[in-house]
Amino acid sequence: MSDRNSPEGHGLAGGVGLIGIISEVKLQMTPPSNTKAVSINLIHDTTIGQDTLGYVKTTPNLALMWRPDLKKYNAFLMMETDEKPKKKDDHAGLVFPLPTMISNMFQLVLLPMQVDIHDTVVTTKLNPLNCLTSLTTLAYLRWGVKDLLPHINGAPLDVALPQKYAVGSTNKMMGGACEPFCAWNSEVTFDDIELAIELDDFPAWTEDIKKIIEKDLKEDGKAIDRCMPFGGYIFVRFGNRNDDNTAVTSGTKMPVYVELTYARSRKITGAPAKYQFVMDLMEQITLCKYKGRPHWGKNYDRTFTNPDCPVRDHLPNFDKQIELQAKYDPKKIFEPLLMQSVINRTPPAYSPKCDLHRTCFCKEGSHCADGFECVASYAFPEYKVCKPIGLRAKFG
Repeated sequence: MSDRNSPEGHGLAGGVGLIGIISEVKLQMTPPSNTKAVSINLIHDTTIGQDTLGYVKTTPNLALMWRPDLKKYNAFLMMETDEKPKKKDDHAGLVFPLPTMISNMFQLVLLPMQVDIHDTVVTTKLNPLNCLTSLTTLAYLRWGVKDLLPHINGAPLDVALPQKYAVGSTNKMMGGACEPFCAWNSEVTFDDIELAIELDDFPAWTEDIKKIIEKDLKEDGKAIDRCMPFGGYIFVRFGNRNDDNTAVTSGTKMPVYVELTYARSRKITGAPAKYQFVMDLMEQITLCKYKGRPHWGKNYDRTFTNPDCPVRDHLPNFDKQIELQAKYDPKKIFEPLLMQSVINRTPPAYSPKCDLHRTCFCKEGSHCADGFECVASYAFPEYKVCKPIGLRAKFG
């Protein structure tokens, strides 16, 4: 059996399919513990970068929920504690249960807005409600959640109350705790794009994100009323690092995990999410300018095959994994197709609507959905995105 700190141990942890099949794993469990969580809501994001450097001095177990379009963020500070939950039914988790019927009601706003790609009369009427819903959601999200009603697995309704302060089982607090009533199990779905960057780069990164919002979403004040759909937030997490061969934290000093999340309707397959070009810009700048390391399970293939920013070049220990592959799977029987592209730095196969299908970042108009064009960003012209043709700066 390979020791955890052996070359094989560093290769098996996140092996990405390159060194065969794992037949047996021995895990070292940790004793049960409780975690204390403190939620700080609706903070103005003027100094979010510097604020964060202060938060991590208090505890490295930190998470942020940021809405740069609304200029607000929430901070969630967590630490191990000897305190006990006040009640047996107290639990904590950021993603609270939401009845599917209520989740589907978001379609009443999201679906017509997503169809209205040019911001005409539909968006004019629904945008205030969309922005209010987004702000309300941000105000409601707390790490501590207490049931108002006893929780019954499989029940159609679970009413919860957010708390600024909570103590609960670490296992529960580190999990979503929303199944089977998670919002993404409804007619609304969420796309998550996650990359790891250096904490030292985080303040500069936040300023670039604000620049994208001001210049590309709001067009320097010409479209000041625009805001992302209610699910269009940035989730930022902090945690431990390691130098395993394929770890997205290898070679970093202190990693920050930035997760770009946006909501879209499952009923529409021929058009991107509302203002998705904003998130696409954020993804490209995080990957290329900040040498982001994409999460192996949360991103689309195009993140790993971007010819301008090969992911292999961002992972200093990746070549060690190739050496293990040559030893344990020399015929590459288990090598996934995506890993072939990463290893060989193979660019995507550009084709009509490949940007819509998330297999490429557009280079020309044919790569976009119908009614969209491939244009340079206002904030960072070196990056291109698919944007609605004739998108109005003013609603209606």
